[in-house]
Amino acid sequence: MAEMLNGKVAIITGSGRGIGRGIAKFMAAEGEHAVRIEIWERGAGYTEASGTSSCAAAAVACRLGLCRSPVTVRMPGGNLSVELDESYRAVLTGPVAAVGSGELSAEFLAELGLQRR
Repeated sequence: MAEMLNGKVAIITGSGRGIGRGIAKFMAAEGEHAVRIEIWERGAGYTEASGTSSCAAAAVACRLGLCRSPVTVRMPGGNLSVELDESYRAVLTGPVAAVGSGELSAEFLAELGLQRR
């Protein structure tokens, strides 16, 4: 993970509680309109790409004056573009690809009070 950030200043984020608990993002600015991030999520482990993390990283980079919108967020799984307005509302643009599929068991659905159609 650290190879991509070698020789660059990185900001490490994460929270001890709440929605950000168990997520670590490593970010380095790469010019006026780009950042590189890597993500580790509790329960999922190393994550190759994340739209939510991309928006957060772009907002932080712009807020800190490291970048200006639009920001290209570079990740091992691909690049995304984030445009931020003056209130830091984000518009995320980029490719979408299925990376897996699955089926929930009848027992699990029953625990949720649901059933298969």
